[in-house]
Amino acid sequence: MMILHLFSNPGVQGIEYIKNAIIPHFSGVSNPVLAYLPAGNADMYKWLNYTVQVFQGEAKVDLLDPDNMSPNLFLEILEHSSGLYITGGNVYLLSYRLHRAKVFNQLRSIIRGGLPVVAFSAGTVLCGVDISTTLDEDFCEMKDYTGLALVPYGLSVHATENNIRLLQKKSALIQSPILAIEDNSYLQVTDTAIQVLSGTCWRISPNSQEAAWHLPLFRAGNKG
Repeated sequence: MMILHLFSNPGVQGIEYIKNAIIPHFSGVSNPVLAYLPAGNADMYKWLNYTVQVFQGEAKVDLLDPDNMSPNLFLEILEHSSGLYITGGNVYLLSYRLHRAKVFNQLRSIIRGGLPVVAFSAGTVLCGVDISTTLDEDFCEMKDYTGLALVPYGLSVHATENNIRLLQKKSALIQSPILAIEDNSYLQVTDTAIQVLSGTCWRISPNSQEAAWHLPLFRAGNKG
């Protein structure tokens, strides 16, 4: 069963939201491995040592570097992992690197096949149907804004009432509703349900004539 743990930010003190969401998937697993995908960052090695330290004693952290490893090695690491952590950064850079390495579609298949995913910011946006829901700059000049489409919505992060109207326009452009996740909120997605476990997630319709804050909201404990 597919399961995604999606956040806007990784934590308050560090990446505690990430750690707390993925660690239960290591229970009963001998020598668990966490695949670490920071390809949204210009320097993919910047936070590697920190991430290794955070998960010390919980799981071995294997870096996924689509720029410098073969597609076969990239996919082999995923196949032998107990979870996948997709970090923030620039979602256009993240998507560009995955497409250039020719692993984008295979990554989608592996996740749909049941590899647990935890993601924040750019990593969360990538899981939606269209990555142009981001406020990131597209310095990669992408021609294809298609996301992994693991969720039947566009996804947006760091949502506030101040940018909801902009997201309504983006929702109309991509012809898809958008789930806009506020900071310190937790969206869990499976094959059969979307649930907000903490915080608030706005559901923004492309056809709405109402102010976004009057639209139905997903709040903690609600399912969609």
